[in-house]
Amino acid sequence: MCGITGTVSWNGLPESSIVDEMMLVLNHRGPDDSGVYRDSNAVLGHKRLSIIDLSPAGRQPMSNEDETLWSVFNGEIYNFMEIRNNLEGRGHKFKSKTDSEVLVHLYEEYKEKMVEHLSGMFAFAIWDKVNQKLFFARDRMGKKPFYYFTTNDGIVFASELKALLRHPWIHAQINPSALRSFLILGYIPGELSIISGIKKLPSGCAATFQRSGLKLNSYYRVEDEHEDGSCRDAKELENILAQAVKRRLVADVEVGVFLSGGIDSSLIAWLASRQSPIRAFSIGFSEKEFDESSYARTVAKKLGLTIIHRTLQPADMLNAIPNVFQVFDEPFADASAIPTYILCKLTSEHVKVALCGDGGDELFGGYPTLKAQFWAEKLQTVPCAFQTLKMLSMFLPESEKYYPAGYILKRFLTGVKFPSHLRQQLWTAYIQPEELSDLGISTEWPNELLNILESCKSEHFQRTSHLLDQKLYLPDDILVKSDRASMGNSMEVRAPFLDKDVVTFSAGLKYSQRSNKRILRDILSHSPIAEIGRRKKRGFAVPMARWLRGELKDWALEHLESVIDYGIERKGVNKFWEEHQSRRRDRWRELYALIAFSLWQKSIH
Repeated sequence: MCGITGTVSWNGLPESSIVDEMMLVLNHRGPDDSGVYRDSNAVLGHKRLSIIDLSPAGRQPMSNEDETLWSVFNGEIYNFMEIRNNLEGRGHKFKSKTDSEVLVHLYEEYKEKMVEHLSGMFAFAIWDKVNQKLFFARDRMGKKPFYYFTTNDGIVFASELKALLRHPWIHAQINPSALRSFLILGYIPGELSIISGIKKLPSGCAATFQRSGLKLNSYYRVEDEHEDGSCRDAKELENILAQAVKRRLVADVEVGVFLSGGIDSSLIAWLASRQSPIRAFSIGFSEKEFDESSYARTVAKKLGLTIIHRTLQPADMLNAIPNVFQVFDEPFADASAIPTYILCKLTSEHVKVALCGDGGDELFGGYPTLKAQFWAEKLQTVPCAFQTLKMLSMFLPESEKYYPAGYILKRFLTGVKFPSHLRQQLWTAYIQPEELSDLGISTEWPNELLNILESCKSEHFQRTSHLLDQKLYLPDDILVKSDRASMGNSMEVRAPFLDKDVVTFSAGLKYSQRSNKRILRDILSHSPIAEIGRRKKRGFAVPMARWLRGELKDWALEHLESVIDYGIERKGVNKFWEEHQSRRRDRWRELYALIAFSLWQKSIH
């Protein structure tokens, strides 16, 4: 894991001090080492977090034998030994034992088609000095970030947006479409970034930049995975997952595992423990209905794992917030980012790498929205059902418990009449589009967001739901959270569920096996932790509704007042606040999205 940055310019490069400043911003991503390559048209910078081949030979930027190709790389290539053996057979000479060195040689051999040979999580750039061409790419599922900005004079890129803001070509102006998308989704989707002109390279994409301009190519799309609807054996998936875990245990430093006590992390912990001793890391909450730590301890005991645990109080969250919003370089309203950051900080005090359960929900139908889609389809055929449920929702009281029935029903009704590709986003929205007008913001859905949603449309609601989870929520919320929280603490997180063989396997399953993680439960049924497979889904939720009325009330008021200074109208802010404090309506999501925007603004100024 590392931080990368660089500039290609046809009319003179910026001062060396600019590159130094950009790299300094990325220091948390790679505190172990740094390196710079520079010629008349290109400069590449790298901050290294040493995981494989800790020697100076692993220093980047990395070159081929005659130094006509130079690369900077962030991530891990899990099949690098197979690639290396193949390339050595073709006459390529290597000077290190790192996975990063295979990239320049692979590019020599296959040019832009090199990405088809890679299995891993990555964002990288290769400067072709002879042909004056920059080639860059991002992994299939979007695990590693890549931001870029182009002009007629050249291109500048970095692992994080804040590094780009140090470059003289860029002027920080908020992108209105990105802001609207954020207030609806709680994160910024697709190619959009919060700063006008800066784009994210989409997952599964590669690009070439030359004097003639930028050419973007999508080499992998989730929707192109073959869905044959076959009934597959759980043992087959267990073997594929076991191999994915084995590949991710390769490191020259100790590897740990995150353990929540849920199905996904418990399954990964079990498969890892079968291959080597491993330490587990977990956190919990003092509020019992939000705390899963007893399950984590049970799993650790049955698997014989040493578990390192911390129970969080509201004060712990409050103390962590400034650091959290410093590493999340765009507005981000998923409140679970705070405990995730604290978990990574705890873990980084002991190990440099940890396995996680990211991707299990998205690949195997773990979210309640899939079941809600089913009932929404049924509801269309029942006369007066909507009005009956709406009346019922009026009598269900507000509650601060873990996703109370009244809250769930009201959320369900907000989207039930819409097409399946829109209703899922309305169910999970932070601020409903029609309520943006109270904040002085257009109620129109951003075109960039609508295009992503349209690409997920299908005649089968199950497929629509899976595509939305995998194309939108996974890369732009879950994986952003995992990357920023871990790299903010100078550690690496690896996700076995997102191995390309696991992704391909899941796409071929019958929907009955992909719903409610049925096939994962089947795997666990013969394990020492079989009872975990019988648990109901519990998200990594934070008791924010209660805290905004209690321990975090003064803190929230301070930042809600600040958000008005950034162009948000007071009318909507006051409405959300009063409804939440009076308990007329649970508005924690709306309030937290506005607070997150305020905190982000402060972090970049």
